[in-house]
Amino acid sequence: VMTEIRAVSPERVVLVPSMGWQDPKYIRHCKIKAGDPNVIISFHDYLPMLLTHYKLLAWKDYQGAIQYPGRVIPTKADADAYPRFASFYQTAYTAQRIMSEMGAAASDGANLGRMVHCGEFGCSKNVPESMRLEWFRDMVDAMDANNIPWTLWESLGGGFGFVDEDGKGGNRINVSLLRVLTGKELSVEEADAVL
Repeated sequence: VMTEIRAVSPERVVLVPSMGWQDPKYIRHCKIKAGDPNVIISFHDYLPMLLTHYKLLAWKDYQGAIQYPGRVIPTKADADAYPRFASFYQTAYTAQRIMSEMGAAASDGANLGRMVHCGEFGCSKNVPESMRLEWFRDMVDAMDANNIPWTLWESLGGGFGFVDEDGKGGNRINVSLLRVLTGKELSVEEADAVL
């Protein structure tokens, strides 16, 4: 594929995915031809999945409590009630863990002589807002600290991003999340004018 791309666009920057649903743990296994400086390795990060996909898709069967930071399933009672998800009772996520994982992704890319890019991340709107904002803040802080550019997964009606349906057939920007993502302060009225 890269040979075909380079035949028509030799200078184009190309994002090459890591393997396994673009898992950052696979960055170190990427095989990219040497001598092409315009290749960036892209990964996705939705860890921990039970938190970021809370009550969505394949994770919708879990209806117990969640927590961030800390153990994703905070109580043994919920772990026992949902044995399919019980491993999340033993799984703790914190800002330090996210920072370490982003550091590993950046380091693995650097060891290959490549920049890395987080091509997707996001967190379910079903997560309590304070936890969701803290997770986003920790993700952005870790990516920024490791010089990892990022792209938020935004899918209207998809449950992950910073644009919400307003209940009246329109949309509204979650100004608190926008502030976490960009540092920009917008009033609700200013945000509504953007849409």
